[in-house]
Amino acid sequence: MQTKPFIIALTGGIASGKTQASHFFADHAIQIIDADQIARDLFDENSIYLKDLKQLFGNSIFYSSGKQLGQLNRQALASMVF
Repeated sequence: MQTKPFIIALTGGIASGKTQASHFFADHAIQIIDADQIARDLFDENSIYLKDLKQLFGNSIFYSSGKQLGQLNRQALASMVF
């Protein structure tokens, strides 16, 4: 008898245990897809997509000073999108 994969989505607020639960699954050889990590990887400092974001939202979504100069300011982008 063939079985379908069992899919679980972890959601919740800050400090609700999502990371602890995902570590539990990973420790038991259960595949994890981390959407937050995928999003961070898509828009890291070498991303080809940053040019598109800058064109759509302008320079205000990038840090203009400090050690993060030129990097995407996710909070600024979120305030515009949401």
